[in-house]
Amino acid sequence: MDSRELRNVLCEEPEPQLLAATYAVHKPEGIVPLLDAELHRSASRIHRLKECQNWLASPIYRLPEEILQKIFFIYARDNDELFNLRWTRLLRVSRRWRDILTHFPELWSFIELSGARRQDSQMDTATFQQRCLLQRSHAGLHALTVRIETEFSGRGSQISEEELNYLASWDDPRSLLSLSVKCSSTIALNVAHKLASHPQLVLNELKLDHLPEIGPTVPAMEAELRSLMDVILRENYTPRLQHLSLRVVGFEWARIRGLRTLHIECCHSLDDRDFFRGIIAALSRCPLLEHLHLHFAWYLGEGPTAHEVASLPNMRYLHMNGHDAICDGLLRSLRDLPSAAKLLIMAPDEFRGVDSHAFSIAEYIGAHASQANAPVIRTIVLGFGPMVLEDIATPRWRLCVIGRECPEAFVEEWSRSRSYLQSYTKEQKPLRETIPSPYIALETTVSRPEVDGAVNGRFMDIVASWPLSQVAVLDLRAANLRYAHCEALLNMFHTTTTVILRPESGTAFDFIDALRTHLKKHRSRALAHIVFDAGTIRRQKRSRFLEPTYEALARRTAILALQYSSEARAIGDPLDTVEVINEGVSSKYEPLFSPSPDINWGELCGDLRLGFVHKGVLHSLEESLDGKGMEFPRSSMY
Repeated sequence: MDSRELRNVLCEEPEPQLLAATYAVHKPEGIVPLLDAELHRSASRIHRLKECQNWLASPIYRLPEEILQKIFFIYARDNDELFNLRWTRLLRVSRRWRDILTHFPELWSFIELSGARRQDSQMDTATFQQRCLLQRSHAGLHALTVRIETEFSGRGSQISEEELNYLASWDDPRSLLSLSVKCSSTIALNVAHKLASHPQLVLNELKLDHLPEIGPTVPAMEAELRSLMDVILRENYTPRLQHLSLRVVGFEWARIRGLRTLHIECCHSLDDRDFFRGIIAALSRCPLLEHLHLHFAWYLGEGPTAHEVASLPNMRYLHMNGHDAICDGLLRSLRDLPSAAKLLIMAPDEFRGVDSHAFSIAEYIGAHASQANAPVIRTIVLGFGPMVLEDIATPRWRLCVIGRECPEAFVEEWSRSRSYLQSYTKEQKPLRETIPSPYIALETTVSRPEVDGAVNGRFMDIVASWPLSQVAVLDLRAANLRYAHCEALLNMFHTTTTVILRPESGTAFDFIDALRTHLKKHRSRALAHIVFDAGTIRRQKRSRFLEPTYEALARRTAILALQYSSEARAIGDPLDTVEVINEGVSSKYEPLFSPSPDINWGELCGDLRLGFVHKGVLHSLEESLDGKGMEFPRSSMY
């Protein structure tokens, strides 16, 4: 709406018939219909005046249509509302917004078929058909982004052929821009048949994640799916394909070319040299590759040799998960990786229990991180703990070393049932976007006899080849360490200023104990900041065996830390801060400090140079600092 339209609204006059009827008062029945029409016109006029007011008061109403469309799309994407159509509530804001959104084909082009969600909402086939037809009519000629997600078994796994036909015009070569499928083998096979029946000339992204079914027909179905994938991946069938993700799907590596994203999970490799040569040759045909994720399920031989090489000068994110020999051999075959490329390698030895190639992989990662213009590693994250599926004869522990530019504010509680790097390597939506991940990381396994000497042995072997001279933060939230390990870490990292601990863990207690020993021995503090992550202190009923609860253990560690700060103050080298983060982020966890206005912060910050930081607020004896906001993490720590 512009100023000319505003003038037109203000200059509108009543209808002449209504004015004439007011003089004929003796005939009221003739004036009532005219008054009804005038009331309706006045209500519309008031609505238009409000739009004028909004247009004058808010800059967003004056933005050009193209800018508003971009804002609407970013809003829907960032709030995960593209597929569920919750963004359509914006249609009710104003007439102008409704017109813009109604004629915005890209926003209507995201169509989802979710078996579980459809069952929960009791959506029948007719309703689903109406929704798809509505979206496709608004999308017009714009290529569609289709997502199919079903349960792998049960009622939510059933999708009819008719419903698949509603999603897109499969025979139209310009109908599909992106297709993401997560389903059982039967549905995956149906979708593959539709894709292979006609070329998909504008398909840019393809993700196929399926769980093989159990039964005598499975081998035939898997073979048929593989043959269909070989057709789909032909260059003349999908000439614009740039982002590919396949999980438990067979295909021919010779079909891979020109990709920017490649995510292959559960490759079955059995010491086949041609298999590895095929992978390296495929990567060499993707010089613009930016994201690479390879997960190898089984392996029984030696790794590939580095006779064949692939140049990947545009790589941004590289993740490998598999036998250490495979990861080592493939890494040695990659050339020209940019110094800023992120490397996350998970290389456990699932058969022998001890990694023979871990140090070689660490050397490669260290050489990569030592290049010119590489990010500076200021945070080391150590993950160390027993695996859930242990062999009774030779139990194993995970050892994970992560190098980051800065510490994370919140880290998920580590579980023995999964990898330490799992939260960083899981695939994101859309396929080509990933969550902020570490710069470098290596996860390996150590056998039970190596556990006591793992920090001095395997860990030292890994970090010795990494550029860690500027490490300032030691994150031990995922580490299951003993006192001897903590002492060794203090001796390794002399530049460390900050340690992050979970207060309820035995590692935290032993580390504070090691700090006190260091203080008595060297007459100087080893760190300036102690940070307690109180986000995962589990609620626990008091045991009949009088074992301390997690809450009691956490408070014991906090008291020990304050005692250490008092001892450091006594020798003239006080700590800067003791900090508690993530307290109260979830009601299912216990707080380290019960919320109360009666807390005497002076007792907590009296022996600290700056003060005690709680929930991002500094409590200090100095009036100029007391109440100052100090969010974690902050650059003064690293």
